[in-house]
Amino acid sequence: MKDIADIYIYNNTLQVVKVNGSDLLGWLEVNAYNFNQIDPEKEEDQILIDYNFRGFNFDTIAGIEYQIDVTKPKGQRIVNVTYQGQPVTEGMEFLVVTNNYRASGGGDHILNAPSAEVVYSATEENREVLINYVRNRETIDVQLESNWSIVPVETKGNVVFRSSPLGKDYIEANDLTYVSYHGEGEDGWAMYSFNFAGQVFPGDGEPGDGEPGDGEPGDGETTPGTKKPVKEEKDKEKDKEKIKKKIKKRKRKKARSFQIQQRII
Repeated sequence: MKDIADIYIYNNTLQVVKVNGSDLLGWLEVNAYNFNQIDPEKEEDQILIDYNFRGFNFDTIAGIEYQIDVTKPKGQRIVNVTYQGQPVTEGMEFLVVTNNYRASGGGDHILNAPSAEVVYSATEENREVLINYVRNRETIDVQLESNWSIVPVETKGNVVFRSSPLGKDYIEANDLTYVSYHGEGEDGWAMYSFNFAGQVFPGDGEPGDGEPGDGEPGDGETTPGTKKPVKEEKDKEKDKEKIKKKIKKRKRKKARSFQIQQRII
């Protein structure tokens, strides 16, 4: 329970907002500010992530599927948005479970959205809702909802981002296809390359070409015949255990930023 409180450090409360399709797309467009605009023609390295964008303002909205085209300018990046398999239109209405910070315009996601209306406001704090959910269940079956992706694009240069040096071991232990170690970075960071064609989508089990659920291999380094040799299962399990131990040894710190997942009901 302490871990939940450490991760969700703010005393936000649960709220439900009604928005139309147009304002829902605007909400997603603000999330896409997390990424820098990428020029496919550049041969030098390009940084994928805008490090000035606050992590707690990067929402994911469950219940819909969408893609982000990072080659487009801000405000034009959200594409292929669907709800239950059908394209989202401006006139559709959605109920989004969120918190009072976002519902009141925090982060500017729906600050000036004409259709935004709070239709339910609870007194319970979000972290208390999460704690009660965990407390009332013997087993928590966590299901990853990979309902969004970055539109695949061929670039002449590398598209990179910084992260923990521990990621290098994690990539090898889990045979990740969409990211690879790029080298040492500054101030203790490590740099990684993002492989657009190596993204994995729900139900695939294989890297795809950008369409959720396609199951088709991408055209990157992981195409059949070029994939790196897979380690024996025992070796992979040992690597995973080593990584878990490394992470446990790291000092616990209060999270300064986190990803908020909204949900359509």
